[in-house]
This record gives sequence, C-alpha cells and structure tokens, in this order.
Amino acid sequence: MIPLNSYFDHNDFHPPELIWVGSTAASEAQTALSHISNSARVRCCPDLATLWLWVGRQLPPPAAILLFENYPGELNRADQGIIAAAWPLVPWCHLTTAWHEGENRSGIPWPLAQRIPCAEFPLWWRQRSFSPEKHQLNGATRLPHPFPTQSLAEQILLTAEFTSGEQSAASGGLLPSHRPLEVIEVWGRAASLRDSVCQAISTLGYQARQFTSDHQTHGNATPPMMTTPAAVVLCGAGALDSILSAWVNYQQTYPGVPGIALVDFPRDYERRQLLLAGLAAVLAQPFALPMLAGALRTIIKPVTTM
Repeated sequence: MIPLNSYFDHNDFHPPELIWVGSTAASEAQTALSHISNSARVRCCPDLATLWLWVGRQLPPPAAILLFENYPGELNRADQGIIAAAWPLVPWCHLTTAWHEGENRSGIPWPLAQRIPCAEFPLWWRQRSFSPEKHQLNGATRLPHPFPTQSLAEQILLTAEFTSGEQSAASGGLLPSHRPLEVIEVWGRAASLRDSVCQAISTLGYQARQFTSDHQTHGNATPPMMTTPAAVVLCGAGALDSILSAWVNYQQTYPGVPGIALVDFPRDYERRQLLLAGLAAVLAQPFALPMLAGALRTIIKPVTTM
C-alpha cells in the first residue's frame, strides 16, 4: 500500500505539504501518489467542500493543490473560487486522465489550474522547485519560484528562454542554459507530425533530424551513420504497437540511445508498457513544449567541447 502521508528525510530539506483533492483508488492516482509520497507530506481530501472546511479551521496554505477526477465533473467546482481567494498564492494543478481528452475542445477546463496529463506527472514533479531533486542540486532548503502562481506555461517558457545559468535552473529547467550540440532524431509515420516535432526540438536549441523506416534522414544534422543521436523521439499517431515496433527496430540501429514516446492521450497501462520496453519517458500528444524540454534535459548528458 502506498504511504500517503510519509516524509522525505534528507539533511536540511523540509518536505512541502501538498493537498490531493479527489479519489486515490484509480491506477493513475496511485502512480502519481507513489512519486510524491516519499518527498512530500500529502493530505488527501475527498472534495473541495471538505477542503473549504479545512480552510475555515486555519489550515496553513499548502505548496500546491492537486485535483484528480476519474471523469470530468466528478468534483464539484463550486468552492474553488472561495478557496483560491483564501489562498491566493497556492498553485492549482489538474491531473487529467483519458476521460479528459476532449475537455479543451468541447468541455470546460478547470479555471486557475495547470493541466497535467497523469502520464507526465512524474516528469512534472521532478521539474518543480519544491521537489527534493531541485533542492539536492542546489544545496538549499527552498528554491523561490520566480513566476506568479497562476502563470501560464507559455509565459514561463518565454521567460526561461531569456534566462541563463543558475536562474535557468531556478526557473524549472524549461530550456537549456546553453545551445547544446546534441542531435535528436524523430521517428513518425506522418511527415507533418515529424516536421512539427523537429521544429519544436530546434526551438529548444537542439539539432533535429528525421528518421524513417528506410533509414533516410532529413534535417540540420549529418547522416545517421556519421553521428549517433543523443536521443530519439517516437511520435505515433495511432496504435501503441507501432511505437513499440519502431522502438525495437531503432534499438537495433542505435543500441543504447534513450527514447521518448509521444502518445495520443496515453492511458496508465500504455505508459507502463512503454517504460517496461525501455523507453525513458512517455509524453501526451499533443505535447507541451516545457514537458518535452524537461524530458530531453533529463535523459541527455551535456556534450562537452575541447
């Protein structure tokens, strides 16, 4: 059983307190909780009405509020406004499942809340300024977050583009603080999808090239037999089997190269299957540029020049 209220014991690091609102029984919820239970204090609350009672009892503001729904509308949003008014500096995060696929198009997304696909939550947690990895890297007990609580991901990304050195690390590591030399290869059946992913990778400062089943490459790097890529991004529009098959074939061409899978609204069992196959990260598609940047920074070792 996952310990929901455990502490992270590491020197002078003070674990943050998070509030989880919603069910904890689903596999997606269990996966997310397993990544934070050893590095944060987690208070589990069934709904926002109960959380409002906690606010009335002078509960100290948490580091973040995590919203989880098995399906859209499971949680009543009526009390969100008064809770946000009582805790104006507390960020809200909505962990989305497969049932939230069309919410941006035809539904009503949660106001004030950053949407995080459950498949990407482990990576998102590592990037947060209150996660233990950030504290260990900087040897501090607390890293200030330089952005307003409700900043959009696009605003944070644009700010990070003009940030370098230690400031880039404090901003969450969205973009590399240097212009790296690494080559990132992109596989996908649809040329338009490969082009869009290559453009995103180039925006992040990496060299991008396309890899197809006939070993033809396109992009701003040398042919594959001359340059081993630092990572591969597999973008599959369709069945999971196509990504797994491409990954097996790619490992035969470039053994040991880490891979990232971009999957159409990945389910929890799909994420587990891809990770068991050896992929380093699984991101939802359409993907968020900050999450792709964080995944690349996590799996790629910086190239050093003489």
